[in-house]
Amino acid sequence: MNDKYTILKREFLSDNGCYLTTYCHKKTKALVIYIELDEESLSSLVMVRTPNYNDKGIYHIIEHCVLSGSKKYNCKDPFKEIEKRSLSSYMNAITFADKTIFPFTTVNKTDFYNVLDVYLDGIFNPLFVDNKEIIAKEGIHFELQNGKIIPNGIVYNEMKGIEGEALTRVNLLARKALYKNSAYAYFSGGLTKEIKKVRSEEISDAYYKTYFPSNMAFIVSGPVDITRYLTVLDTYIAKYSFKEPVKFNYTNISLKKHQNKLKLLDDNPNILAFSFKLPFVNDPKGLLALSILNYLLIDIEGAKLKLKLEENGVRGNLYTDIDDAYNPMCQIILEFDDKYTKKASKLIKDFLKNDAPSLIDRKRIKSTIEYFRFMASEDDYDSLPKGLALAISLTNDLLYNDMSYERIRRKSLYDELDEEINTNYFLEILNQAYIKNNNYVITKARPHLKKLKTGNFKPSLKEVKALQAKLNNYLKSIDDLSNLKGIPLDAISKNPINYPYEINNNSTFIKNDKNDIYYIKLMFDISDFSLDEIALASILSHNLAIFKMKDLTCDEFMIKANQIGGGITTEIAFYTDRVTKKIRRYFTCDMSFFLTRYNDNIELLKKMFLETLFDNDDVLSVIETLRIELTSDNNYFKERIYKLDGLKSYNQIGFFLDATQGTLFLKNLNKLIENENRSTILKNLLGKILDKKRMQVASYAPSNINERVVNDIKLDFKADMIKSYDLSPDFKSKGLIMKGISSNMLVIPTGKKSPVAFILTRIIEDYLWKAIRNENGAYHIQAYVDTNGNIIMYSRQDPNLLRTYQIMEKSIDAILNMKLTAEEIKDYIISYFSATTSVLSAYDTFNLVLRMIFENYDYATRKNNRMGILNVTEKEIKDYALYIKDELKKAIKISIYDGEIIRKMNLFDEIKEIK
Repeated sequence: MNDKYTILKREFLSDNGCYLTTYCHKKTKALVIYIELDEESLSSLVMVRTPNYNDKGIYHIIEHCVLSGSKKYNCKDPFKEIEKRSLSSYMNAITFADKTIFPFTTVNKTDFYNVLDVYLDGIFNPLFVDNKEIIAKEGIHFELQNGKIIPNGIVYNEMKGIEGEALTRVNLLARKALYKNSAYAYFSGGLTKEIKKVRSEEISDAYYKTYFPSNMAFIVSGPVDITRYLTVLDTYIAKYSFKEPVKFNYTNISLKKHQNKLKLLDDNPNILAFSFKLPFVNDPKGLLALSILNYLLIDIEGAKLKLKLEENGVRGNLYTDIDDAYNPMCQIILEFDDKYTKKASKLIKDFLKNDAPSLIDRKRIKSTIEYFRFMASEDDYDSLPKGLALAISLTNDLLYNDMSYERIRRKSLYDELDEEINTNYFLEILNQAYIKNNNYVITKARPHLKKLKTGNFKPSLKEVKALQAKLNNYLKSIDDLSNLKGIPLDAISKNPINYPYEINNNSTFIKNDKNDIYYIKLMFDISDFSLDEIALASILSHNLAIFKMKDLTCDEFMIKANQIGGGITTEIAFYTDRVTKKIRRYFTCDMSFFLTRYNDNIELLKKMFLETLFDNDDVLSVIETLRIELTSDNNYFKERIYKLDGLKSYNQIGFFLDATQGTLFLKNLNKLIENENRSTILKNLLGKILDKKRMQVASYAPSNINERVVNDIKLDFKADMIKSYDLSPDFKSKGLIMKGISSNMLVIPTGKKSPVAFILTRIIEDYLWKAIRNENGAYHIQAYVDTNGNIIMYSRQDPNLLRTYQIMEKSIDAILNMKLTAEEIKDYIISYFSATTSVLSAYDTFNLVLRMIFENYDYATRKNNRMGILNVTEKEIKDYALYIKDELKKAIKISIYDGEIIRKMNLFDEIKEIK
C-alpha cells in the first residue's frame, strides 16, 4: 500500500459479498473508500461538499466549469474529448443541494486511468478560475441579438426547461419552509432569475472555498489496482495540507406555519403536497420501513388512501416520494383536475391520523417485505455497475463523516424487518413520520399564471460587448489535445456477445445465467388491430391488474402478486424487422418468480385473465384516474405528445406509439370515459386478445418451462401468422408550439443502410457539440441512426432555432472537408462501442435478446455490422457523407419552441399547438 495513507478500517460487507477498506490520506485527511467487488467494471467517484447558500446555481456552474479545460488538458471540452476516446458506459457530474459528485465507470483498465486523470486534473487544476470566458460559456452571459440584450449559457438554458415544472416548484417551496437557512432550502441547479445575477468572481471564490481534498471523499470499486490508484491520487492532492471541511449550516426548526400556497402555470393540474421532514437521520432501516408502509397504504393500486379519496369524489394521481438524503424528506402528492383541495387535505390528514394505524396488517406487511426482498435479489442498479451504485449511496453518509456505512446494507434489513412484524415497530415508524411529526408543510398549488417571472437583471451594453468579444476569441482558440490518451482498437472484441437461446414452435427460451429468477413473457400478436383497437388495448394494459376480480379486490391482487414474486404486468410492445422494416405489435404479460412459486403465479395469472369482472363503475373510476395520472405532469405529457407527432413524420412506429401513449391514446381514453358500454368494450377486447391463435411464450430462465406454462394456462400456441399492415409517414416539417421547451431535430431519410452511418453520426455529433453547444449555448446535442437507418440530429434547450438548423445542414460539408486521421477514426469507433459495455440487469438482458430475435438481428448480422464498424476507413466515411449530402434535400425539420419564434420562421409545412 502507498505510505502516504493509513488504513482506518477494513470490513466484510455480508450484504454485498465484498470487503470495504477505508483509507485516510495522512497529509490532508481526505477519505478514500475501496469497495472490493468482484465485477468487470472499474468505477470511480469524487464527492465534494458543496452546500448551497442561494438559488444562483453556483456549484452547478462550477460542476460544468471544472470539466471545461484544465492545466494538463487545455481544451474547451476535455470531458467530451475523453468520452469519445473511452469505453466508459457512464461518465457524469451531478450537483445536489449539499454535494457535487463526479462518477464514471469503464471495463478497460487503461481507460480507467485515462479518464481518472482527466477528472482529477479538472477538479484540482481547472482553467476557469482565471478565465471568465469559460464561466460565461458554461454558466451565463448576455448577448446582443437584434438590438436586444439576451441571456445565454449552457446552465442557464438547461434550467429554463426545469424550473417551470410544477413539481419542481412545489418541492422547492416545501424545502424553503422545512429546511430554512440550510443548503436544502435552495435549488441546486439554480433559478434563471438568480443565475442572471451571477458574477464570475462568485464562481471562483466558491471553488476555492470547497474544492480541496479535506472537503472531499474518493470512492473506487471493482478490479482496481488500489496501490496505483492511491499513488495517482496523491500526485494531485499532495500539494494540499489539511484544512477544516465545510461546515453544514443545518438546524432543526420548529414550524409554526404549516400551510403554503403556490401559483402554477395555467396548463398545470392542481397539486396538493404534504411534505414531512423525517427524523430517520442515517437510519436506513427506518426509511425502508416507511417505504414499505407508503407502498402498502398509499402507492399500491387499490391502496386504502386512494380508495378513501375516490369514495369521497376525489380522483387523481396519488403517490409518495422519499428523498433519502442524510436529512430525509417524504412527500405525499396528489395531482388532480377538480378543485377539491380543502376536502382532499382533510381526508389525507384524517387517514394518516385515524385510519392508517389500524391498517398495519401483519400479513400485508410480510408480503410487501417479500416483494421488496425479491426486487433486491435482482441486483438491478439502473444500468450502473453495483460498485458505482453503492458509491453514490455512500456519499450521503460521507458528507457528515459517517463511516458506519449502514446505508449500503440492504438485504439483512429485510431479515430485521421480518423480526419486527409482530412488534409495534411499524406503528412507531408511522407515528414518527406522520402522526406525531410536527415538521411538515402542506402546499396547495393551483394553475393561475400565464408565465413565470424571470427577473429583469441585465448588464450594461458596454459589459455585454466586451465579454462577447472575449468569448468569441476564446471559442476560436485552438485546443491542445496532445495529452489526451485513448485505448487501442484491439480493446474491442471482434465478436459480439452470443446469447444462447432456443426457438421451437413459437416458444422462445433464453438461458438466464445472471440469477435464479424465472422471467416469463406471454405475447399476444395484435398486429391486425386497428390503431383505435391498439389504443384500447393500451388502456387495458394499464389497468387489467387494477380492475376488480372475482373474490379479489385490487389491493388484494397486488399483495398476493408481490408475495409470490415480482408482480404481474401487462403492456404493448413493438418489434421492427430490420430487414423488411415491418412492425409487429404485441399485447404482453410479464411475470417473474422463483420456481418454487410457479403454481401460485400461474393461478393468479389465470384469475386476472379469466375472472376480471369489468364492473362499469369500477372501470370508470380506474380509467378516469389513469387520465389524471398521464396528464398531471403537463410539461412532460405535452412534450411526449409532440415528440410522437414528430416521429410520425418519418417513422411509421410513431403512429403505433401515438396509439399507446399519445393523442390517439388520450382521444380513445376520453371516448371510453363517456361511453356507457365501456366495460363491455374492454371485456370483448380482452377476449379478442386472448384468442389462442395469437399467443407465443418467451422466457429468460435457468431452465425451459415454456411448454409447461402453455399447458397450465390452457391456451394453445399461435397457429398462423396474424395479418399485419403498414402506415406511411408524411415526411413533413413540423413546428410544435410549447412554452419552456426548445428542441430541434433534423431528420435525413436514407434508403441505404450501412455500418458506416454509426461512425458518421459520431463525427456529426462531435461537430454539433462544438458548434451548437459550446458556441451557441444548447444544453444537449445528439446525432444517431434510428431503426430505419435515418440520420437524426437533435438539440435540446437550444436558444437558437434558425442558427442550429444552418449548422446541422452544414455539418456534412464540414465532414467532407475534414482530414480524418486513423487515430481519430479509431477514437470514434471506440466511443461507439462504449454503449455496448453498459451493465444490464437480468430483465433488461431478457428484453434486449428478445428484441434481437424478434427484429431479425441475428448473431451473423451483428458480427458483420461489428466488423464493418471496426474496419471503417476515411474513404468509406466520406463516400457515405457524400451520399447523405445528396439526401439532405429530403430532410425534414421538427421543432418544439415558443409560438412567437415558430411562427416567424418559414421552415415548417405544419404548425401545431396543443391547447
